Amino acid sequence: MTNGEMDKLKNELKKTQKQIDEYQQNCKHNEIIVNMVSQDSGVKIVKQCKDCDKIVGYPTQEETEKYLNNKK
Repeated sequence: MTNGEMDKLKNELKKTQKQIDEYQQNCKHNEIIVNMVSQDSGVKIVKQCKDCDKIVGYPTQEETEKYLNNKK
């Protein structure tokens, strides 16, 4: 892969990320779910919009336990 090709891919990635950010900003976050997501070097349990995948917070201990019990 040449530098030009890599630059093109990086530009496409930036453009796509901007579209995702705009979509998430305009989303009403009508349905919030508890979900497990990869972050940094590990996995976290978060509250996430079902429509746009934006992380909107963190579950309570009770919500976390309920989520984990349903995953078994």
